[in-house]
Parts: sequence; structure tokens; C-alpha cells
Amino acid sequence: MAPRHPVEGTSSLWQATCDMPSFAPLTQDIETDVCIVGAGLVGLTAALRLVRAGKRVVVLDSQQPGRGNTGRTTAHLASAIDDRFSELARVRGLDAARKAWESHATAIDCIEAIARDEDIACDFERRDGYLWLAPDQDPDILRQELETIHGFGWHGVQAMDEDPVFRRPCLRFPDQAQFHPLKYLAGLCAALKRNGAAIFGDTRVADVAGGDEVVTTTDKGRRVRSKAAIVATCSPICDQFAIHSKQASYTTYAIGLRVPAGVVPPGSIGTPSTPIITSASSRAARPRATS
Repeated sequence: MAPRHPVEGTSSLWQATCDMPSFAPLTQDIETDVCIVGAGLVGLTAALRLVRAGKRVVVLDSQQPGRGNTGRTTAHLASAIDDRFSELARVRGLDAARKAWESHATAIDCIEAIARDEDIACDFERRDGYLWLAPDQDPDILRQELETIHGFGWHGVQAMDEDPVFRRPCLRFPDQAQFHPLKYLAGLCAALKRNGAAIFGDTRVADVAGGDEVVTTTDKGRRVRSKAAIVATCSPICDQFAIHSKQASYTTYAIGLRVPAGVVPPGSIGTPSTPIITSASSRAARPRATS
């Protein structure tokens, strides 16, 4: 079966198991309160929060909702961070590490609340996360990480003699989560439609000009005039140097494998040198590569 939304010959499990809505392109100049560039998880969540606050919202995307990073994620929701809290505290201080944890935890709570309030069936489930040592790593890494985490107040994280998969020393992070990102995104689109927001697909933005009035211009010359704009793309489209010159371009992959139910306990597993990876639930996944 050909992938429904192919990108360079690969497709994610989420893209293969969800029919996303599509939206017509912008064909005329319009005015609104807030213009959002990017119809992924961040853009559509921001749009819903704004329309709930009584704002008029227009969302523009160069493709269609879910065709970017949101549709090709490992779909784990973690308040544990890849670069480790101990490293963040070393560079920026313990308070910055605490704020990073709080912001990630709040984001998970937000997704859970929206899914509940909007009745979005997106397979949201709370899971434990496990951070384990690779064979050649110093056990002191976990000790430093736990001390930092307890130091800024997240006392629910515990040290364990072994994780449930690889049977190695680990830290257990409670209240992590997983969900189906495109089912969630489709629910956001439906909620936005009910609340009067306008979404335009296949509409590439060429420029966002600030000032007393923000003017967002598409590559076809259409303009959206607004009081504010949010650029919610993976990489900003309105700045050529400040961020792009500091970014490293690379691609990562996740592979889904069929495993017998009960062999791998649900949860998130990772090492200090690799991102946390969401393990399979009791529902087997087809092998697919995602970027």
C-alpha cells in the first residue's frame, strides 16, 4: 500500500492510520486578530486557545495540517528532556532547569485537557518514562541527574536497580504520556471549525512584517492583516540568520516493530546519550521509518 502522505518515500504510522482533513488555499486578502503560520501541534493548539479567548484567528500552512513534524514524531510526550536537567542546570542554573520541567509538564497537561474537553479520541495515555545507562556509561550520570531533579523539586522521579526492558539501572519518570498526534490534530481542526477559526492549506508564507499592523504575505501575493502573528513552523520562516545560522540539519528515525502483546511493557525508554523512545503499547505497530 502506498503511503497516504509520502515524504521522500517514507511514511509514519500516524499518517497511515488517520485521514486528516484538507483545506483550500487562501485566495484573497483578509483581516483577523491573529495570524498563525504553521498548522502543526503548536500552531493549532495556539489557535484553539486564542479562539477560546474570543480572538479571530487565521491559520496558514504551506502544505496541510499534520504534513510536517507533528505527523512524523515518535508521539511521546515527555517532561524529561533529551539534553538532561543536570547539563541545563550546569549551564543555566537550577531555576532554569525547574522552569524547563514545568513548561514541558504543563504542555502535557494542556494536551490531556484539550483532548478531554473537546472529546478528541487520540489514544492519550499516561506512561512512565525510564532513563537507563548504556553498558559503557558511568553510573554517576544517573546520580547527578537525580540530584539535580530532586534539587529543583520534582521528587516523583525515582532511582531503580533496573528498567523493565533492558534490566539496567535507571531513573523512573512518572506522568509522561503518549498519544496519536494526527488524531489529536484532526480533533483540533474540528474544534477550530466549530469555533469559527479559518484554516488555509497549500498556502506558503513569503514574509511576515511587524509593526502597529502585522502583514503576512503569501508567495501568491495574498495578504493577511492582523494585530499579531505567530510563526509556529519547525524552523522560523521570517529570519534568515539569527536562528538558521545556529541550527544543525540532521534527520533521525524511529522504527516500529511487531512484538507479542505483553513482551514489552508500555513506557518510554532512553539513555543519557540518546532521545527517549516510546515503546510499543499492547497494539502492535507495522514496521515504518519516521523522520
